Amino acid sequence: MDRASLRQHVLRALPWLAPAIVVAICGVAVADALRKMTYAILGRDQGIFLYVAWALEQRVRDYVDLREINGPLTHVLHLALLAAGGADEHVFRRLDVAFSSLVFFAIGSALPGLAQSPSDSPPSWHLRALWGFAGWAVLGAQYVVLDWWDTAQRESFYDLLLLASIGLQVHASRRTFASARERAILWTASGILGALTWFGKPTCILFSTLQSVATFFDRGDPTPRRARFAALAAGWAVASATMTGYVLMRGDLLACIRIVLFETPPLYRPIWHKSIVAAYVLVGNAPKLNYAFATLVAVGALAWRRKLPARFYPLTALLVAGLFVFFLQAKGFPYHLHPVTAGTRLLWLGALALASERFSAAGRPWQRAIPIAAAIAVGWQCRDDARLSSYARSDWDVAGATKEKREGEAYVTRFVAEDFFPWDIRQAGDFLRKTTAASDRVQLYGMDPYVLFLARRLSATPYIYSFELNVDASLLGGSGWRPDERERESIVRMAHRHAEEMQGALDAQPPAAFVIIDRMPFLRPPDSEVDFAEHCPVTYAWMSLRYRRAERFGNVRVWLRNDLYAHASAAGDLHVVPSGIGDGPQ
Repeated sequence: MDRASLRQHVLRALPWLAPAIVVAICGVAVADALRKMTYAILGRDQGIFLYVAWALEQRVRDYVDLREINGPLTHVLHLALLAAGGADEHVFRRLDVAFSSLVFFAIGSALPGLAQSPSDSPPSWHLRALWGFAGWAVLGAQYVVLDWWDTAQRESFYDLLLLASIGLQVHASRRTFASARERAILWTASGILGALTWFGKPTCILFSTLQSVATFFDRGDPTPRRARFAALAAGWAVASATMTGYVLMRGDLLACIRIVLFETPPLYRPIWHKSIVAAYVLVGNAPKLNYAFATLVAVGALAWRRKLPARFYPLTALLVAGLFVFFLQAKGFPYHLHPVTAGTRLLWLGALALASERFSAAGRPWQRAIPIAAAIAVGWQCRDDARLSSYARSDWDVAGATKEKREGEAYVTRFVAEDFFPWDIRQAGDFLRKTTAASDRVQLYGMDPYVLFLARRLSATPYIYSFELNVDASLLGGSGWRPDERERESIVRMAHRHAEEMQGALDAQPPAAFVIIDRMPFLRPPDSEVDFAEHCPVTYAWMSLRYRRAERFGNVRVWLRNDLYAHASAAGDLHVVPSGIGDGPQ
């Protein structure tokens, strides 16, 4: 083979070499970290939504009998996970890894052909599959950077829908796609997936907005602009009708709108509302944001010089909108960075695919080395991310190899957080199942209704979050913003109304038990009974007359109704009872 022929072979192989290098360098490390991720237990938020899904299965009316503060998409997703076996934490995690891997692969497979002209033949399925594996490796690596508390979160599920929406949009804009009808179907599906996230968090509408802007400026798309937007609008309408229909069938639409859009934001927004600087530096956010800003600057420079095709711009929506939403939420929680970290790596992948195609067709010899060098750099970074993750460095797969081990104290207590006590919650759940009937109800004062799910007992009232009763954190505010006097008065009135509504429900149907959790989030009171007595004095006095302290499992206290207490005591289900029962907080 002469030198010219060898050169042509190398050039043609460049779009193949880049993804192959990435997968070869980091694929094994990412697979190992993702496998070990499936052995993590569920944190607070995942447990909350499993309870919500289970309660909805018991024909509880959403936003009426259950005062949930999130949009209906979260409930639908967890209903699906529960139906697929997600009641088991290991199964839940495996489903998350499986669906995430599928979406990561799918959007990677959409990237070949970004630089193609209308006369080019479409990329082969072999090349798309190779880029799919590269997408899985790179996006999988950014996923395992976040720890067990921050994965399988609402934001990560919304991320999957947004990534799939962007991938379908890129597929639909291919110049060589088979037919206008097939492109219209893809545009509609893209609109559906994007609009579904609006019903998780309303701020997600920004992602669809940026996707639409990118669509508007793509003059080379074979689908006319009007037809594109008609298909997108049809998708938005289908998603909106589906979510609205769900709420109408399973809950109350007006209550949903009132709680999610009008009542909860004024109450929840001030809690730990951080300044931009505080959100930036919190809990290791800064390195992730540094990568994001550096990537955005580089992409912006290429866009300014008109080096990017119009088909590339939808890939920027996840990062740009993700940064805006992160700082708008102003909590600084690491799991709010899911769109940012995924959006950053998606742009790395898109730029790598674009460079490998362009430099395989033309360019100087040193330019053809750019995709290879970039692939090595990306692969190495992803390898380090996976190997240094908390999953790769753990022995969870060995320590929790069986279901019995994963349910034992030695394993569960590996995952304790400063205001989350999974072993205490499990013990309380087992105790409630033993001492109460399946038809009995339990009232929670805390932020972990997962205990109700583990006990398979419904909440006695719609109130499952203590921050709706103890509003001190809302009144205090955070470093970024504090409520003014008018807002404070409104928050206090809301708390009084919630306490009255809760007491009314308790009077109508006294529960079998109360579960009161110490060190609950936001203010972390060390003695939750004192906190309960201070913020809900009427209910605490009512409880003290009718219930007795039965057990305390670390930070979780259980009070049983007097008749059930007597029965449990006679049956030997109680340990040694502490002094002062029924006399107030200890």
